[in-house]
Amino acid sequence: MVTGNHVSDDGQTRILVVEDNADVSAFIGSVLGESYAVAYASDGAEGVRKATEWMPDLIVTDVMMPEVDGLELCRRIRSSEMTNHIPIIIITARTTDSDRLNGFEAGAEAYLCKPFLAEELLLRVSKLLEQRRLLQQKFKLSMAVNKEEKTGSSSTTHETTIYERNLSEANSAFLRKVNEAILRLMPEGKLDVQDVAAAVFLSRSQFGRKLRAVVDMSPSDYINDVRLNEVRRLLHVQPPLTLLDIALRTGFSDHAHLTHAFRRKFGMPPSQYIRQSNAD
Repeated sequence: MVTGNHVSDDGQTRILVVEDNADVSAFIGSVLGESYAVAYASDGAEGVRKATEWMPDLIVTDVMMPEVDGLELCRRIRSSEMTNHIPIIIITARTTDSDRLNGFEAGAEAYLCKPFLAEELLLRVSKLLEQRRLLQQKFKLSMAVNKEEKTGSSSTTHETTIYERNLSEANSAFLRKVNEAILRLMPEGKLDVQDVAAAVFLSRSQFGRKLRAVVDMSPSDYINDVRLNEVRRLLHVQPPLTLLDIALRTGFSDHAHLTHAFRRKFGMPPSQYIRQSNAD
């Protein structure tokens, strides 16, 4: 039974509770509801649907549920490009080492045994959300390092866990798909967020929440970054292109609009950037 939703679109952290016991679900909601926006699902199948539609920041689920259990929910969440970044806490009365191992193998990040204290649940949720923020920052740093390495200006390595590597690979695959869509749409001038979201088969809201989860950027800011990085690349091609040619290839209305946007991002107009690059 779904006990009700407290859904916020104001940027509040979202938690999806997937639990077939109405009393347990209500208790979890009462613990988390003061700090987070909470939605509910009564089994794993409904949980997967709501996770896909609502894009929560974290999922709390039981193991034993009808139709689709908590372990299968974990597997489906991890196998979906749209939801594979979402951390999952399993709450269950099944407490053997084998049960825990099955939960971790299915893709859960934390395991909480019934009965549990409200304070313990809040702490686990807080720690997992903080871990996600740290991984997000680490991924953004690795992206910046990779860009520098391509230009030969830096080389940095980071130790990572298997989970971090898997998440980084999944995030990179998602961004590659987004980047390809943006580059494909640029010459057509179709760079509205809705157009890019549709090109990667997401709704506008899903696209926005997924991008924020991966790189902590709004869709419009991310699209603009991809465009301007393409402008920077085109400034180096031979034979040289005119600013108007580059503007048309990257979806700007004219070279004046391009120059203004380029100056805002890189702190100088394209002409100065080229002179500085040639001097270096």
